[in-house]
This record gives sequence, structure tokens and C-alpha cells, in this order.
Amino acid sequence: MNKIPIFILKLVVFPNSYYPLHIFEERYKKLIKSCIEKGLGFGIIDSPLNAENKIGSFVEVQQITKRFDNGEFDIIVKGIERFTVNNINLSSDGYYEAYVEPFYDESEYAQPLLIERTVFQFKEILSSIKYDIGESFWDNFLAANLKSFKLAEKTGLSYDDQIELLGMKQEEKRLAFLLQHFNKLKKYLNDKAVIDKIVKNDGYLN
Repeated sequence: MNKIPIFILKLVVFPNSYYPLHIFEERYKKLIKSCIEKGLGFGIIDSPLNAENKIGSFVEVQQITKRFDNGEFDIIVKGIERFTVNNINLSSDGYYEAYVEPFYDESEYAQPLLIERTVFQFKEILSSIKYDIGESFWDNFLAANLKSFKLAEKTGLSYDDQIELLGMKQEEKRLAFLLQHFNKLKKYLNDKAVIDKIVKNDGYLN
């Protein structure tokens, strides 16, 4: 088991995805500065209550994008892997630390046809709102080993759905979950504003 610092935040950072964070609490300033100095990452879960067996996102700081005069700063983190919490305690610096274990897939294989169907449905939704998601997204998608997590960044999944997806151990199961989600979104295709908000209001960086 590994002991890692924990950032309490209702956020899922999928493996190999990038997310901007604004750091303003003193305890988390200490956490981030310590991670940067030591070249270490940290975990993200939504609550320290009943944390045992929770699945979280292990991330690493990729860049400090802005520093403020009051000591706050903006960073970009990258999702590295998933973990489960075995034990969590409050540290002397005010943030939590937890003993965690990696959470691995049972199968990373997905049938090419399932990938094609899922991507087709996604592109159909993008086309409905005339949204060009950008070449960088598709370049990263092609390079991604786990296509499901890359697609999930832009699908408007609720937090609970994101957590459910994060806890799935088969790539095909995740893709099937997304395909079902896209099919549900089809009923909103006539309401461009709804789809526009779902796809664009995500926060992840391409």
C-alpha cells in the first residue's frame, strides 16, 4: 500500500485527462507545494467520510499556470491512475492522507466495432450543435489506450455517472455505458442549447 496526500474535491479526473484547478485553501497550498517539491502526486476523492473502498483519481501537477499576490495559484493536473482507499487520516498540515491501492482493469480490450459505434454516436451529437471539438482532442483520442476515458471528458456525464464509469474494470463495459448515454442524449437533439451545455460545460482540457 502507498500513502498519499488527499485533496477533498467532488471531481473525477480520468486517467490521461487534464484539468485546471484553482488552489486557495491554506492546507491545499501546502499539499500542492509539497507535491511539487518532492515530484509526487496526490489523490482526489469527494469526502473523507466513509472513504474506505472509495475509488479516487490519482493525479500529478503538470504546470503552475498563474500565481496570485495573495498566495493562491492555478495549476493543471493530469490523471494518472485510479486507486481505492484503505485508510484515511488527517495530517498535521490540515489535509488528509490515505493508504491506497491501485485499481486496475480486468480487461483493456474493446472490439473495434464497439469503438466505432460509440465514436459515431458522439460525432453525431457534436454535429447536431455544429461544434468543432478540435484536432487536439482527436489526436489525443487516437493516442489513448483507453478510448472510453477520453470520450467521457466531453459527454456531460453527471458526477455519479463519472464515478460509476471510473469504477468499471472493463473497457468494453465503459464504452457500452457511454453508448447508452449517447442514445439517451438523442432525445435532446432538437434542443441545441441543452446539448451545447452538456458537451461544452465540462472543464477538461483537450
